[in-house]
Amino acid sequence: MKNLLFRISILGIFLMGYGKQSQACISDTITTITVTVNYESFFLSPCTYTSNIEIRLSNLSLMTESPGKVCACAFAFGNFYDSVIFIAFVDSGTNNPYQGFAMFNEELASSTAWDNDQPGFGGWAGYIASVVNLGLVATDPVEMVIRAAASASNLLAYQDSLNCVTPAIYDVVPQTSIATDEWVSLTSSLGNTHQKVRGLTTVMSYQIQNTSCFAGLDSAILNNIPVVGIETIEEQVGFSVVPNPFSHEIMVTTGNRQSIILYRIYDLGGNLVRSEDGLNAETLVIDRGNLSGGMYFLELLSEKAVLGRQKIVVQ
Repeated sequence: MKNLLFRISILGIFLMGYGKQSQACISDTITTITVTVNYESFFLSPCTYTSNIEIRLSNLSLMTESPGKVCACAFAFGNFYDSVIFIAFVDSGTNNPYQGFAMFNEELASSTAWDNDQPGFGGWAGYIASVVNLGLVATDPVEMVIRAAASASNLLAYQDSLNCVTPAIYDVVPQTSIATDEWVSLTSSLGNTHQKVRGLTTVMSYQIQNTSCFAGLDSAILNNIPVVGIETIEEQVGFSVVPNPFSHEIMVTTGNRQSIILYRIYDLGGNLVRSEDGLNAETLVIDRGNLSGGMYFLELLSEKAVLGRQKIVVQ
């Protein structure tokens, strides 16, 4: 996955500027975006670095859209953060997912489309999300949340210091940009109906947070985000998954000593991306393999029933 900071630069592209007809997702009447950066820090001689990070964009305005429209956002990140856990819209001032959007899921086709349409930004990472439920309402106050994890090989300093040789978060985030447009699913292309690009160099604040803050944020959004393609997500699942999110592998353990005979992994679009049968175990280790970063659904089956589906997040 392309690195986060590079993607963040793309994010600002979304809101800056073409005078094209305004349709789909985000209104082009936005004047000033307010940016809040929440981060967790740790000390590693000689510097204090950031680990978990949340970039929250406020003062956004939606278009009025009916269900079925698909929105494409794109982000550019540098080589400082290499895992985007999720991108989502929430009700302003909360961690409650906005029910008009499904989660933004990274798509290779979207990244390619943005690269072709807007070259020269060092590479785009494109995300798409369908308008769902009752659609988008222009008067609904919303915020966009970008949730990322740090790269172990490319550290980002907490602040400028003569002892630090890595860039500081205060220098990096103001370079963030965002881009958005309508996505045409049939042709896997940008609609060019509402293409906006804007840098996030305006109102910014930085707040240090602890691990529990990020755990609460992740739980609130990942457990409640609208889902496209998976019609039923069972509330009670007969298995546990640790760790989640994960980078390399997960351990799956069933309850009531039930044996797993089959597992399936689906992406957010409901597409089967991996399955394995012929199993007979109460505990199962599943490698990340070729799964790219993002959210998926893990489904387990015993001989007699579906044990359940559970969200898993690859960092």
